[in-house]
This record gives sequence, structure tokens and C-alpha cells, in this order.
Amino acid sequence: MRAAQSILVFTHMMPAGATLSTADVRVNDSYTGHVTNQMFSNAAAIAGMTLLHSVVADQVVLDRDLQKTVVMHKGDPILLSFRSPGLHLAVTGRALEDGYDGQYVRALNLASKMIVTGRVINGSELDVDATSGPVPSDSATLRRLTSSSNAALGSQHRSAGW
Repeated sequence: MRAAQSILVFTHMMPAGATLSTADVRVNDSYTGHVTNQMFSNAAAIAGMTLLHSVVADQVVLDRDLQKTVVMHKGDPILLSFRSPGLHLAVTGRALEDGYDGQYVRALNLASKMIVTGRVINGSELDVDATSGPVPSDSATLRRLTSSSNAALGSQHRSAGW
């Protein structure tokens, strides 16, 4: 017989696509089944994640059941922020890929027409990575992404570099 271990289980039935909170799981201190590195034992680790399929009460929480929740969607207008000691610059941009909190994604700076990489802060802000260089965007990408932007965006000053 295996020694009891602490693992997370779901507290109730939940549908696919549900976003999890710490109230959706509980610690089962008496689990004696096989423990893999795919199991969770900390409720905070799953908070904000999305279920890939339906689950039932007392089912073990496995990493294959979850995915990080996308908060920034490809094509969305976003704020590109660049921070350095004593300096904070911000310009409008457009997300080039989906992203979850903390993920690094690419975005188009609408003022300079350069593609930058940054870390997702929330659904509408990207913290530009100062160590990654901006990349010129091609005209097909620009046409596709800027066709929905409004005329007000064109009045912004061009940024030097990013």
C-alpha cells in the first residue's frame, strides 16, 4: 500500500472552458494512488487557468486538464509599454498572437510599423522587452492588421526604434 499524499481534486462538476479559482479545488490529504509530476498540490497554481474538458467532483486535477487562460487576443488593440529607470513610454499597438498573463508575444507598434516582443501584463497591455530588437513588418501584415485601426492612430508621433 502506498503512503497517503496531498493532491488537488475538483470540488464540483465543471464544464469545459470554465476558468478556475481556488474555490473550485480542495486538497485531498488521503490520496494513495500513483502520483505523477502532472498533478497539482497547490490551489494557487491553478487559479485563472481554463478547463480543457468537463470534470466531476473529486477528480484529480492534472495538468493535461488545464491550459493557461488567453487574456490577449490576436488582432486586439493594445498598449505597448517600455519601462526603464526614470522613463516610461507607451504607444498603441496591435497583438500579433494570443497570449496569457506573463507570456512573451509579438505585437505591431502602429506608430513605427515595427514588430516588437513583450510580456503580457493584462488583456490590453504588453511590456516591451528591451533586450529584443524591433523587426520591420512586411506590407501584407500591415494591410491586414491596420485595416481596422482608426484614423486617430495615424496622428501619433513615430517612435525611434520601437
